[in-house]
Amino acid sequence: MKRFRLLKSVLGLAVAVSLILTPIEMALASQLDQSNESSSISNINIVSYDEVAQTFIPTMAQLDRIDVYAGNGGGSWLSGKLIRVSTGETVATGGTRVGDWDWEPVINTGTLVPGETYKIVVETEYAHQWKLGTNGYANGVAYLGAGAPQADRDFWFRTYGTPASSPTPTPSASPTTTASPSPGSGIAGSAPSKNIDTSIKSPVNLKAEDVSDRDKNEPKVKLTWEASETKDIEGYRVYSKKEADADFVLVAEINKDTKEYTDAKIEFDKKYTYMVRAYKSDKESESSNEVTITPKKEPRILKNFGYLSFAGPIWKQWYFWTLVALSLALIGFVVWYIIGRIRTKKTQRITAESIKS
Repeated sequence: MKRFRLLKSVLGLAVAVSLILTPIEMALASQLDQSNESSSISNINIVSYDEVAQTFIPTMAQLDRIDVYAGNGGGSWLSGKLIRVSTGETVATGGTRVGDWDWEPVINTGTLVPGETYKIVVETEYAHQWKLGTNGYANGVAYLGAGAPQADRDFWFRTYGTPASSPTPTPSASPTTTASPSPGSGIAGSAPSKNIDTSIKSPVNLKAEDVSDRDKNEPKVKLTWEASETKDIEGYRVYSKKEADADFVLVAEINKDTKEYTDAKIEFDKKYTYMVRAYKSDKESESSNEVTITPKKEPRILKNFGYLSFAGPIWKQWYFWTLVALSLALIGFVVWYIIGRIRTKKTQRITAESIKS
């Protein structure tokens, strides 16, 4: 009877943990942002290592995942990436295996700029199909391999995100007599437009990556770019600005053989925009493409246990601890059962020996 009471206590504890964690998980779940699930007109056959793409415009700043409706993959690996169209920057990646027709999570977490156009690019290991509809997503364009984009058709997709929380209002600073530099004024710290020399080619393909060390509470953004085509430059100047700033400020000068820079003089949960210029003496090239990034103190974790598409450490997932509790309960039951059987057989053997003697 004591063993049964112990078993009931362990199982009850496991069930209680599950009941507590599940509503928390549901409360933290991401919300549907954009989707297209229009009437299907065809299933597009996608050959091995072919790419198809679909554009969309998010309203949320934080992406949690993107699903596409695909099938007939026979276990093929489906890899996905999300590209910011204006800069060509890859902001998120992911992947899953495709079996029968179902919603497949192909892209994990990423930081987005609401209102900009993004492209979902999917590549398959083996042939599979992706459902194509009509009268679909208003802002979308479908790309069929190397074919021309089709504005009147859209692949079935869903994007999930986290609405940006409203910032807490802060009191206005007291006026000061210090004048702020105007854009392009040439004052130290600004991005002077009068020093532009169009014969100096701009660096290209600027990208930003959040490389923050959250264990040490150190926000960091790593910038990389491709070299200027002008060979006799002296180096590169990196400029940045915060979301509320009108002017870029100079944050670093880099020698011409280096094409990356890590900015550690930033804050978590603040939006920063960067651009880079090549320079020679007091002249600069025009600006590279601009990139915007918000280093997150606690990045959102993809909650998609069914496909094991975790975007963060598994031990930080609520479902992980639910499974741990249930697994411990099952192990406890098995151990209790084995010990009980051993004791029962031992008691029976002792009883039998007593009867014989």
